Formats: sequence, structure tokens, C-alpha cells
Amino acid sequence: MRRVIAIFLLPLWLCACHKEEDIVKDANGVAIQLPHLWGTSISNNGELAEIVTEANFVINNQTVVVGGNKDNNRQLLGVNSESGKIVWVWSDLLGLLSNPTYPDPISVDEGKYHLYQNKWLFLLGSSTYCIDLDKGTTFWKHKTNLSRFDNCSGIDNLFFNAGRPYSSQDDESLFSAQIIGNTMEEKVVTPHYDSLDVDKSSVIKGSIWKILPFKQNEDVLLAILFGDPAKTNRRYPTAMGLYNYTQRKWVYERVALNGSYPDSNVSWAKLYNGKVYHTSTRSMQCNDVMTGEEIWKVNFDQGFGSSGFIIHDGKIFGNNDNRYTYCLDPQTGRQIWKEESSGSASPISYLNGVLYFMGGGDGRLHAIDATSGKHLWRLRSPDVDKNSGAFFYGTCVAVPGQGGQKGRVVATTGLNAYGYEAIR
Repeated sequence: MRRVIAIFLLPLWLCACHKEEDIVKDANGVAIQLPHLWGTSISNNGELAEIVTEANFVINNQTVVVGGNKDNNRQLLGVNSESGKIVWVWSDLLGLLSNPTYPDPISVDEGKYHLYQNKWLFLLGSSTYCIDLDKGTTFWKHKTNLSRFDNCSGIDNLFFNAGRPYSSQDDESLFSAQIIGNTMEEKVVTPHYDSLDVDKSSVIKGSIWKILPFKQNEDVLLAILFGDPAKTNRRYPTAMGLYNYTQRKWVYERVALNGSYPDSNVSWAKLYNGKVYHTSTRSMQCNDVMTGEEIWKVNFDQGFGSSGFIIHDGKIFGNNDNRYTYCLDPQTGRQIWKEESSGSASPISYLNGVLYFMGGGDGRLHAIDATSGKHLWRLRSPDVDKNSGAFFYGTCVAVPGQGGQKGRVVATTGLNAYGYEAIR
């Protein structure tokens, strides 16, 4: 029995040992090929997993969520970052109840969900789902009568989203509900849209782009970033209001945001140290959350943060469509460094001073030193020779190590999920 166990463990041991000769570097010393610690199939028929799950979180210090394909049906998979073992499978979609062959799309983007007590809340069209991440089972699910995007956020047991009833031609309103208790979404408030000179023939209505909840004293406040209906000259400016959810009243109703590019919408926004940081076409802007006052704005030659940005260790990190990754000072917007990378990308995952992401422009797994901005990895997908579409895309999560060990970087290709030893 001992001999059988030893034979079984030998391949795992060989994969876990990084030999210098297994590492391929380019002329600049950047790793372009590394041995992975494990590889796990996420497709059972060689077809690419169509689901894109960019949720950047770790369950119980070990498990990450990736998208999978079984017989061309879309699934969510809980994958153990240490072993690569699939610990649960979820595909409990409401669309399958009426039509078992209906490929109800699953696409959960970073920043468009809410976690509370290991319950994961997200939206898929008019359906709202809550998954118990410990078990990989449906905690609850329900169908709404709302036409909406997957815009979702929350704080503690509350979650918020935006939409309008299907039968309505109204602009979007804010809705809220509870996770524990499975309450249906109820309308809270409608932003103060500017409806002057609206193009009556336009189908573009007033829309809520981002909802950023936070607490002040005992009150829950919501920074709401929203876009006006289309104007006669096709302008639909973006504004921000601050709403006291606890007291059900506005702190302020409307502050204009995108003066430099009035035809653009907010793509990403984050709340950090009392300030709202948001991207809009070719600019990034910082506003005081309590007053709406603009603190700084930086313009770029191409779209900044269209793939998102993060704030860690007092710095902003984001990818730009001009194929550079930028590091900015959140106090001033000053550029600290920039590094040529990939253009569009997956959300950035940060671990021990290293940025990890998958490039949309080159399909590679990137690692950049957060202090210097220098590349450490540009890894080619192990599967791209089998299928030209099996480049790195979907999930990229850096998992902290336990007991003084290095962490893991989990990245998917559409055919497999791979686990790599983190740089630090």
C-alpha cells in the first residue's frame, strides 16, 4: 500500500519542484514559461468554457470560483487552490426550469456582486442568485420583474441594484433587499436625472452605473453614479448623488462628473479613504464623497481603467487600452510608473507586492512588481497549441499562502484551470 501511495504522489512532487531549467525567460529576464503546480480540466468535451467569471475572492483561504463547461452547459466550479481539486459544482439556473437546453449565460464580473457570511449574491438578467460558498449550493434564488444590468453592490446583509420594471419606460431607480431573509428587491429612490432637451426618440434612459455603499456613524450611505437620458445632441452626462439610506434622504442630489468627456459613462468606481475614484473613457477622476467636489482628474490618450483598477498599499494600479499598466498616486493622480503590457485585461489580483492579471491583448498571464513596475511574468497559455482560443482568460486570483508558504495564482484558459506558485 505504501508503494502505491508513493507512486501516486511522485508526479505531484515532480510538478511541485520548480527546476531552473523548466523556467523559460525572454531576453529581458521575464518568465514566459513556468511549470504549473497543477492543472484541472474545466471542460469535458474540448469545447471552450463560454462562462466568464472574474470574481476575485478566496473562500475559506483556499477555494476560488471559476467557470466551467460540461456537455456545453455552463457551470460555476469551486476549485481548491492548493490541489486543483473541484470541491463543488453549481449550475442551478432559473432558465433551465422551463427549458433544460437553454444556455442561460453566467457572467459575473469583478465589482458586480456582494459577499456576506460566505453567501455570494449576484445578478443574471432578471434573476437574482445567492450561493452558499461553503457548500456550493443555492442558498436562494428568485425572478424579478426588472429590466436591469448586472450592477450590484452591498454592505453587510443589504444588497443594492438598479433597474426598471419591464412594462415601464421610466429611468432606472435604486432597489434594495436582504441576503439573509431572501427579501425581494424593493424600490428605494430614483436619482435626480437631467431630463431637459431629452431626445424623445432615443431608447437610452437614465441609468445607474455604480452604487458605492459605506457607513458613517450608524447610517448607511450610498454614493450613486448615474447617467442622464440621451440629449438631442446625443450627450448623456454622468453625475453623482449621495443618499442616506438609513434616513431615506439625499445628502446632495447631483454633482456633474465627466466634464472633459461629456458623452462617456462611468466604467469603474471605487471608494477609498473618503474619496470616489472612477474612470470614464479616457480619464480618471477623484471626488470627495461627502461633498462631490472634484479633487483631481487625469486624462489619457486612450481608455484608462476599462478593465478595472485596484487600490493597494496607497497606490492605484490599472490597465490602459494603450497597452500600458499604470501606477498612480491616489492623492494627486500623479503617475508613479507605467509599464508596457497588454491593453485590455482581466481584473488585477494583488499579492505581496505583485500584480497578477491576464492580458486581453496577448492572452498571457502577467505578473508585475508593484513597486518598480517591472514585468516578472508574461506566461503563455499551456493550452493555446491545442486550441487557438484557449489563451488565458476568465479567472485570475492570487491566493495568500498559509503557514509561511508562498501563495498560489489560479488562472484559467477555457479548457483548464492552472495553479502556479506565487512569486512571493
